[in-house]
Amino acid sequence: MLYRKSSPYILSSNLISKLRKYEELHKKCSPNTPLFHQSLQQLKANHSTDQLECNYVLWTPAGGLGNRMLTLVSTFLYSLLTNRVMLIHQVDDMVDLLCEPFPGSTWYLPPEFPIKNLESYNLYSENSYGYMVEHNLINNDPNSLSSSVPSFIYLHLQFDYLYHVLHKRFFCEDDQEVINKINWVLLKSDNYIVPGLFMMPKYEQELDQMFPIKETVFHHLGRYLFHPSNSVWGMVMRYHNSYMAKAKERIGIQARIFYSAPISIDDLYKQIVTCTLEESILPNLNPEQSKNSFSAPNEMTPRAVLLASLYGVLYDRLKDMFYLHYAKFWFL
Repeated sequence: MLYRKSSPYILSSNLISKLRKYEELHKKCSPNTPLFHQSLQQLKANHSTDQLECNYVLWTPAGGLGNRMLTLVSTFLYSLLTNRVMLIHQVDDMVDLLCEPFPGSTWYLPPEFPIKNLESYNLYSENSYGYMVEHNLINNDPNSLSSSVPSFIYLHLQFDYLYHVLHKRFFCEDDQEVINKINWVLLKSDNYIVPGLFMMPKYEQELDQMFPIKETVFHHLGRYLFHPSNSVWGMVMRYHNSYMAKAKERIGIQARIFYSAPISIDDLYKQIVTCTLEESILPNLNPEQSKNSFSAPNEMTPRAVLLASLYGVLYDRLKDMFYLHYAKFWFL
C-alpha cells in the first residue's frame, strides 16, 4: 500500500454492499464446496435449471496481460450484475502473479473440471451462443423455460466477434434474458466490454448506483481484484528503488502500431517526439546542444520515463536523444 496513491474517488455504498454480498456468494459456491459439486452434476445434464443456488461465469484468457486485466474486470462486473460466481481458467503464464481476492475461497477452476481445452473455444465453436442461435439449437425467446436452454454456453467476445452479428447479440436485452437462464457460461474476450454493459437498460440503473462516475469502473474493481503476489511485489520494489524512487516526475508512454492503420517505425518515432514536445511532456531539445554544454543540468527536475512498446528501437532512439542532453533522465 505504500506504493499506491490514495484514490481520489469515493466508493459508493451500493458498490461496497454488492461486493460484500458477492464475497458471501463466492465463498458458498467456490470449488470444493457442496454447492459447487451440485452444480457440476447439473453441468453433465443437457439443460439448465432454475433451481440451482450457484451459477457461474468462467473466464479464460486471451491476449496479453493488459488485455487479460481488462477482461477480468469486465467479466467480474458481469458476474456482479448477473449474480454469478466468477471462476478463472489459470494458464501457466499467470501462475503466481496474483493473490486470491476473495476471502476464504478460491477463484481458480479446479484441474478436474469436466470441460477441457477451454482456451480452444472460438468464433465457430458449436457451443457458442451465436452458433447455437444460428443453427436453431437454442431459443433466444426471453420467455423460454430454463429447461429449453443448455447447461453450458460459450460467449465469444474477442475482436473477431464484430464480424458475426449473432455473437454481438450478447449485448441485446432479450438475449441477456436467455443467457441468464444458463447455469454455466464460458466467456472469452480481449475487449473492455464494460461500456456495452452500461448501454443495456437491464443493468443501467444498478450500474449508475454502483458507479456514479462511469469512468471509475476499472479504477475501483481493478484495485479490488488485482493483488500482486509476494514474488511480484519483490520485483516491483527492486525496480522502484533502482529506477523510480529518485525521480520527482514519472512519465509513461505507450507506443503501438495497429494493423488497421500501419505506420513506419520512423514515422511513429516522429509522432512520439512531436507529441511529447508540443504537450510539454518532455523538455524541448536543441539538436546542436550536447550534455556538456547544457546550461544548468543540476537545476532540472529528475524524471523517469517508462516506455511500453513492442519495438525496442523506439526506446533506444529516445534514450539516446535525451542522454546526450540531460543527465537527470532515466529511460526504462
